[in-house]
Amino acid sequence: WMQRIGKLLVHPHEEVYRAALRVMSSAAQSNPPVQVHCIQSGYLGTLISKLLSQPERVAKSTVFAISSMVRNMPAALEAFKSLHGYNTLSTKLAVSSLGPLQKAILTFYNDLLEQD
Repeated sequence: WMQRIGKLLVHPHEEVYRAALRVMSSAAQSNPPVQVHCIQSGYLGTLISKLLSQPERVAKSTVFAISSMVRNMPAALEAFKSLHGYNTLSTKLAVSSLGPLQKAILTFYNDLLEQD
């Protein structure tokens, strides 16, 4: 079922994409086997690469999904670093208006600092 959800991460319709993100976020949250699958299947890299081109309403969901894949998983954190996740988040933070997306990114940063 994860492969089916993973295919929707490149779906052109925003609603379908965001629904896939919600499912993936829920599945990956504190679930090491799913987190490992997300890394090995390239889903983390897909989300990081799409983040900069997304509008804020979509990017917030993407940040949450990335956070769910990485949180409390050292191997996922290393993958996040090697995929330039920190740089991508910093860039998105710098170009975003003050609001929920910035709060989501800063919360994620705080979580990463606590576990790194």
